[in-house]
Amino acid sequence: MNSLFPGNWSLHMRSDELQLCFNPEFDLHFDNFPEFAAHLTTSLNLKLVQQDMAADSYCWVINDADKHLLLNYQEMSQGCWFCVTREDDEAVLLSLANRLIAK
Repeated sequence: MNSLFPGNWSLHMRSDELQLCFNPEFDLHFDNFPEFAAHLTTSLNLKLVQQDMAADSYCWVINDADKHLLLNYQEMSQGCWFCVTREDDEAVLLSLANRLIAK
């Protein structure tokens, strides 16, 4: 994954929400986000549950260990991050962070 989509992952607390944020070392934008996200989910053996798109953002529902994560992208901020749908599921987010940050 890193050879195709180089960048760094880091954990941040934003607005009382734990986020696993991606800082790409390539031009990640609205048009190539689906390719990036599909490759990311496949390479991590995550299951895509739902894909939502708005005028300038994406929100994909991803399943990992029977818990739902959200993979978000916003064009205006060029932000890309994972978060959980319930605070009780933060352990799966932390487990994913260990996998991505260790790469």
